[in-house]
Amino acid sequence: MTRRIRAKISTGTYFELTEWMKQYTAHFGNFYRNALMNLALGEIHNIPRSWLLAFKHAYKGDMTFYINFALGMSAHIGRDLGITLSELDPLGMNATAKKSDSQKVNNIIHNCSLELITALTDFYAPVLNLTNWKTLLYLTLDTFTDVLRGIAWNNAVFIASYPVANKTAIRIMDADAWILGETLVALAPLFRALRQYERSFPFEHFCTVVPWGCAGNND
Repeated sequence: MTRRIRAKISTGTYFELTEWMKQYTAHFGNFYRNALMNLALGEIHNIPRSWLLAFKHAYKGDMTFYINFALGMSAHIGRDLGITLSELDPLGMNATAKKSDSQKVNNIIHNCSLELITALTDFYAPVLNLTNWKTLLYLTLDTFTDVLRGIAWNNAVFIASYPVANKTAIRIMDADAWILGETLVALAPLFRALRQYERSFPFEHFCTVVPWGCAGNND
């Protein structure tokens, strides 16, 4: 997704505010890099709660790949994006163009989300290619992204409108992303049960092509 967005920025015509979008992508990406760097340095107290939840389960390896992916999205979009936008003056000069450019990112995500899900599936859980789960994940990703990005923009506008509430708003955003993440973790057993149920159907050559997919404990 990042490469696609950068490619659109490099055209100089896709976005109305090319320089603003360069700041947007760099600033947004730094939140993830800072969280990851603090993890590597053992600076756990400096890691946002929502990111810490995502890192914890990625390290434990106790979630399916799509839950891990959603946990990262929850932290990065649910928390980081709102802060990013709030610090890039969403209500000042060219506010309409800024919102339009932010919404154009949604279109880029829609256009590459199926490709992203396919790449993740092929790498982490190729067994999904024999089921309808990939289509469901694709549709879920689009909806999940739209909702989170819409909330992020509204949060940014609130913070920009009431800067005195900045720190409190950021804590609430992090808490909301963490709650969403914990909800996804709580739903993990349901996803696993559905996968087990789906495996009970006699796919043609299923166990021959991917015998490990019949073991009952894969993503």
